[in-house]
Amino acid sequence: MRICRLSFIWSFDIHAEQRRNILTDMGDAIAHRGPDDTQYFDDGALALVFKRLSIIDISDGRQPIWNEEKCMFVIVNGEIYNHVALRHELETRHQF
Repeated sequence: MRICRLSFIWSFDIHAEQRRNILTDMGDAIAHRGPDDTQYFDDGALALVFKRLSIIDISDGRQPIWNEEKCMFVIVNGEIYNHVALRHELETRHQF
């Protein structure tokens, strides 16, 4: 069984180019765990790489997943079995 993988750095002392090089190396090390997509995020303190294995939401499951205001995000790994019911309940208040 293959599942997605996430690697991250939390540091205020690593310069942007160093963070990117470290994230690239970390992503290469876990590439076999999520061959369908690679996403990077870096806000200067938190930097992450997410390798995705597309199973359910093949066309629109890029991570991190931001809220409408782009002020917070979530990273998820695994399947939410009641995703259809949750989406139906939440789509009246949130954009998907």
